[in-house]
Amino acid sequence: MKILLLGSTGMAGSAIYKSLEEREISVVGVARNNSDYNCDLTDESQLSNMLNKHTCDAIINAAALVNVDYCERNPTESWKINSKLVSILANFVNKTGVSLLQISTDHFYTYGENLPHKEDDTIMCINEYSRHKYAAEAFALTSKNSLVVRTSIVGSRARGDKSLVEWAIHMLNENQSMALFHDAWTSSLDVNTFADIAVNLFLDIKYRGIINVAAGEVYSKEQLIRRLADMLSLNQGNCTSESVNRRYSNRPSCLGLDVSHAERLLGKKMPELDEVCAALISQLNLKKVVD
Repeated sequence: MKILLLGSTGMAGSAIYKSLEEREISVVGVARNNSDYNCDLTDESQLSNMLNKHTCDAIINAAALVNVDYCERNPTESWKINSKLVSILANFVNKTGVSLLQISTDHFYTYGENLPHKEDDTIMCINEYSRHKYAAEAFALTSKNSLVVRTSIVGSRARGDKSLVEWAIHMLNENQSMALFHDAWTSSLDVNTFADIAVNLFLDIKYRGIINVAAGEVYSKEQLIRRLADMLSLNQGNCTSESVNRRYSNRPSCLGLDVSHAERLLGKKMPELDEVCAALISQLNLKKVVD
């Protein structure tokens, strides 16, 4: 089996690449730079040449522009990578019959607070990022051979700025003041666990359609950072609790995902907050001093 992995140098792509290699699956990573095959995925000519050059059995698309504020300021750029790319991939897989795994998002809900959302719950798109990712889902699902995975991941960015967790741990170590959002609800999963589960659902179980892959518990961003701090015995004296609505007007904050469908398919429970934090501590090589 040979797989084309688009966005192979990002957080999700890097973890998926590692998961595929551990399975001894032939994988060609595709990204703008520092990949097996360098390609500007917003350039239709380059994209077409890449797809035609590499005969494959499946495509995994982990390429995305995920900075919400940047997407608001640059909607055309967001559309090109978050939506149009997927429309081209969908046309390709419809013609060739290969399978497509599209990595989506959880930025679709403005209601429910800390309640988990099922795959068929009402979608509410309030910014360019969520609109474009939702359009991408529709494009991908024009093929019966597509799996769309809605998720939220945490971990280490392969390149660029620090991730949320890396930034928070840095701030805690430096005893700097930090506002933590008590009402920004999520069910983020550590990226390595996410990658293994997504690959399992796509290649082994061969599920197609939309599915949520996330933690088995909905928690706030504040709970995530404070639990990590507790497990690492880091001082939280300079942390304050704040509402996300004071900082952002165009961010959905009720982003918990119901993972019961994935759990039934996998035959096991998804990790809860403590397990996610333990995995992050291991993956980021942090010194855990409290069990």
